[in-house]
This record gives sequence, structure tokens and C-alpha cells, in this order.
Amino acid sequence: MGRVPRAGVILVENGSVAAVERVRSGRRYHVLPGGQLESGEDYVHAAVREAAEELGVEVRITGLVAVVHFHGREQRYFLARSVGGTFGTGDGPEMDSPADSASGSYRAVWLPTDSLLAADLRPCPLAERMQQSASLSSWQALLTDPLVIHEPAADR
Repeated sequence: MGRVPRAGVILVENGSVAAVERVRSGRRYHVLPGGQLESGEDYVHAAVREAAEELGVEVRITGLVAVVHFHGREQRYFLARSVGGTFGTGDGPEMDSPADSASGSYRAVWLPTDSLLAADLRPCPLAERMQQSASLSSWQALLTDPLVIHEPAADR
């Protein structure tokens, strides 16, 4: 049986993408807000819940952007727009984790859309597509043909 599936959001505002800065084992990188589906939850509801827990914002899902296969689990990323809340006030349990813990630290940040690759936003193939879409000013184009990624284990 595969591992628990995950869902995440792509939230874009004012030329920046919401991300979670991770500091773990002395390395700094960024991931899109997201996490595991809870019992009885679908991907969309999990993405909305994770945005609230990790970012402190309420979101409305616009559509599916990517499906990532990583370590035997499927992760789906959705384009979203903010409809309430205050960015940076997420109170999920991981948000209090210190950098020197086994899981490392988590912090909500905004990354400029033209520097997603330089910020080491993961998964990298999705960051590449997002940065390309940002240069075209066409976030809706991400919805026309969802990206399917099969990530090698070494990328995380």
C-alpha cells in the first residue's frame, strides 16, 4: 500500500508565491504549502486546510496545476486565491518546530516569482513551470495542462 497522499496550494499575489521556508540539517530550501490528507478528506479540502494551517489564510481553489509522484505517494498541487485570513499566522503543529529538531523549522514566506529556482523551491520541475508562467504573466495557463512529475528520491 502506498503512503498517505498529499495536497498543496500555489498562492500567487503581488508578483510573489507563498512558500514555506524549511531549515533542516543545516540546509535552507522552500516548499509549497501542503500536507497529508486526513481520514475521509479529499485533495481539495486538504489543500485548503493546509493553507490555513501553514500560512494562516483561507483560500479558494481555482484548479489543478500538477500531480507529483514521489516516494510512492501522489501529491496534487492546486492554484488558489486568498479569500481571508492573515498571512504568516498559520498555527499548524509543524510551525513551532525549531531548526535544530529532526524535522527542522517551518516559516511562511513570499518568494518573488522571478526567483523561484534561486530560492530552491521544490519540487523543482513545478518551480520551473511556475517561473516560466510568471514571466508570461499567465497563471491561468498552468490550469490548461496539469503537469505530471515523477520525482527521483534524491530531490527532497
